[in-house]
Amino acid sequence: MPVSTHAPAPTAASPPLGRLALPVLAVVAAALTACAPASGSPGSEASDADGAAASESPAEGAGGTPVELGGVTLTLPDGWGAEPVSEEVGALSDPEGERERVSWLALYPEGQAACAGTAWSWNDLGSGCRHLKVFGPEVLDYAGPGYVPMDVASGTGAAYAPSSDPGPCSEEVALHGQGDLAGGVGDGWSADTVPVAGGQAIRATGSVPCFDTGASDFASFEQSVWLLEGPDVLVVDDYGLDGTEGLVSSARW
Repeated sequence: MPVSTHAPAPTAASPPLGRLALPVLAVVAAALTACAPASGSPGSEASDADGAAASESPAEGAGGTPVELGGVTLTLPDGWGAEPVSEEVGALSDPEGERERVSWLALYPEGQAACAGTAWSWNDLGSGCRHLKVFGPEVLDYAGPGYVPMDVASGTGAAYAPSSDPGPCSEEVALHGQGDLAGGVGDGWSADTVPVAGGQAIRATGSVPCFDTGASDFASFEQSVWLLEGPDVLVVDDYGLDGTEGLVSSARW
């Protein structure tokens, strides 16, 4: 599987709200195993300022490929791919603000034509490629509606919707009508704590508004997010993908 990193052109953002960014590592292994150098050779593990690295083999006892971000290792379901992305994040509504360059992971079931050549973006909610987003803690400062900090534990502040206005609805999600949007993005959210391999995660589920271009009206879709407690790594699922629960439960740090 080709691994490519797309870094969108810089845009402006507000100053970070004080969260210290963790070193971020993105590991994509199985797709590169056939051409990986021998262990111990200069090319057996590659890393750079953005924290990307490649591993030679899946984690012991796991059936899928391990990927790593911010010190957290996740095991991909069979047939999934991963792409590391490096770009600048921040409050894009502030044209004079500063931004922070981060690395994150796009994880997706392979075989989707829409995933080929995708220009990944941290605040794109309308991609035709059904995927998960995995972020380090620095993104939490800008991840809520209107670029406010995201508060997964509160439930009502758990929506991942970094935008001033609702973005276009993806064709790959089930949409609900205007009535589901009328109460606001925080309504209908619930949060609980679930165990994972390395500790526990806060899981939250609720509605996120979007603009249905076909109907020329607002709608909403169901989103689920997991925040791994300790490393503060965030997993976002806009599509209700089969395999997400198992992937999150594999998290170790």
